[in-house]
Amino acid sequence: MPELNVLVYVFELTDDRLEAAQRHAADVPGLTAADVLESPHVLIGTAEQMAEDLLRRRDEYGVSYIVLNTGDREHLEQFAGVVALLVGQ
Repeated sequence: MPELNVLVYVFELTDDRLEAAQRHAADVPGLTAADVLESPHVLIGTAEQMAEDLLRRRDEYGVSYIVLNTGDREHLEQFAGVVALLVGQ
């Protein structure tokens, strides 16, 4: 069975998911916060919200391999919390 991956361009761990999504949406005319949050290339929110998004995307799109577009060690350490929630899922 083929494995599908997605490249995550925007990763932001935050308790204010809507504010962050609105900030990112403001960069592109006509884009809404909802559009940003629905993109498979964006992970914004708490670790729990991100884990839920990834599980939903796995079910919806068949994506099981995630690549973060960052060399930032802080982001990788933050993403470890998301991975911990997904272990065994």
